[in-house]
Amino acid sequence: MKNALGVVFGLMAISSPLLAEHSGIDSALDTIANLFRVHYEGTDSHLHELYPSGSSWHNFDITAATGGPNVADGSAIANAVDTIGNQFRVHYVGVDSHLHEAVALYEWHERRAGLRDQL
Repeated sequence: MKNALGVVFGLMAISSPLLAEHSGIDSALDTIANLFRVHYEGTDSHLHELYPSGSSWHNFDITAATGGPNVADGSAIANAVDTIGNQFRVHYVGVDSHLHEAVALYEWHERRAGLRDQL
């Protein structure tokens, strides 16, 4: 992928799991943390985030950090910047067939969507 300056970025060249065969992918500009985020399902069935810091990209394993369920094969991944709650949210279907939400406050949290008392 080329940016506006013509520089080619190979995001998967960093040490992170490859995209799962049927992985959903999303990206967003998190205006709360002033951070660009890319989310995908890795070959380990975990929800991963790629983000730039300084002049390099980094991988963060959201599933490992939150203890949430693995991503269901082929699950769509969606995100939202919640400017009311000052939170960044990523949604996916888990292997348990439930909709899950990973929420970045000052650290990542996971919960089944719709169960407000779990966070």
